[in-house]
Amino acid sequence: MRGRTWAMLALTLVGTGLAGRAAELRLGSEPPLPVPNLLVNPGVEEGADGRPQSWAFGTATPAIFESDWRDGGRSGRCLWLKARTGEMSGYWAQSVAVVPGTPYLAKGHLRILSGKILCYVHGTADAGDGRKVSVDARHYRGTMRGHWLTPVFVPLDALSGPDAERWHPFRIAFTPPAPVDRVALSLGLYFAAGEALFDDLEVCLAEVALQVRVEAAAGEVLRRVVVRADGTAKPILDSGTLPEGAGVFTQAIPGQPSDGQWTLTVTLADGRTLSQRYPKHEGEAPR
Repeated sequence: MRGRTWAMLALTLVGTGLAGRAAELRLGSEPPLPVPNLLVNPGVEEGADGRPQSWAFGTATPAIFESDWRDGGRSGRCLWLKARTGEMSGYWAQSVAVVPGTPYLAKGHLRILSGKILCYVHGTADAGDGRKVSVDARHYRGTMRGHWLTPVFVPLDALSGPDAERWHPFRIAFTPPAPVDRVALSLGLYFAAGEALFDDLEVCLAEVALQVRVEAAAGEVLRRVVVRADGTAKPILDSGTLPEGAGVFTQAIPGQPSDGQWTLTVTLADGRTLSQRYPKHEGEAPR
């Protein structure tokens, strides 16, 4: 199967008269995981002349902003931004090519010290009949921490907002409509004085198709095949009781999240079970 990478594990069944027999469990996906990150320099570690590679800061009122590529990221360097007033918004941004009609995810981590953050994916194209077609998917995050009224007029324990000392994840799902084939991920402060940092960013496909294949060893029989996604009680695949004498089971499961994790569990006719995780973490032992 060219172009398909399998997370494959051959499990040897050990028992009376069974030494050397093995059942083969294959749980993979198309495209393989992890899916490619479309951003260049997503960890914000590369750059020159004091500026991060492939990231640019823009605003209509540059006099009220400070922007920098600095230390203090989740693991190294990050994008930093400060607005002295709320007169205008300003954003770090990078654009990427996308396939119209395909679901994507934009995600990353942020720290908000004060003000209001906007992370958004946006793109516009000419439909060819005089209309403009666009995508605009947004994530807002705000805090009262660092407000100029504190602590004299507003007590600290009355403030709301995310912990300024921690990195917080954000996630934006979007599907660019045809003919939009390029979008920008913009990260900044939205019409509010404040300070924020951004790091470990990603734009990627939102979905994959899981590929399941189980093949019993000679003399063994498959009874049931189940696939569960982490965090969900109901299986995404349950074969039920397989036909008598079943030795091979295959099935595709489309529309699965590209940042998911799954467990394949196989029950043999004699009641024994085998399982495999996908994607499999480095150093994870077979079960």
